[in-house]
Amino acid sequence: MTLTRQPLFYIGLFIGEVGAAGQALLLYHELVDTLPYKAMGIEVVSVYVSIAITGVWTALLVSLLVAGYLGRKTLWLTIVAPVVLSPLIFAAVFQGYSFVYGLKAEPGGGDFTILRASEQFNTYCLSLVGLGLSVAIVLASILTMIAKGSKSNLEIAD
Repeated sequence: MTLTRQPLFYIGLFIGEVGAAGQALLLYHELVDTLPYKAMGIEVVSVYVSIAITGVWTALLVSLLVAGYLGRKTLWLTIVAPVVLSPLIFAAVFQGYSFVYGLKAEPGGGDFTILRASEQFNTYCLSLVGLGLSVAIVLASILTMIAKGSKSNLEIAD
């Protein structure tokens, strides 16, 4: 990594992590504060709160580490990787907890089942991946153009 590329690396990493944090907090809010998750019964609700807390920290940490590693080779991945990985990691945490705690297709709040809630959450995660990827591609393109522009300015100055 060249000296002129290093600030762009950190800018890209910051932008990607801000996006990943936004997604993780939206998913946290979905599990803790919205129906049907908060109406599933006290035992299930406490599991959803645990999933939300674990999901936020796991998604942010893993997406930061992966983006930092991949971004050293390819600059645009510093923005794209976190916003793609964050909801996917959160969904994996959700599925892991569901398996460990045995959240099956039992009736939850009203006519809503735990299986239906799981399907709804996974769909929401995938929609955040699509939205995050769309925005990240635009921002990564801008960052790449800036990187190419700064590189050509240095060559002209030499």
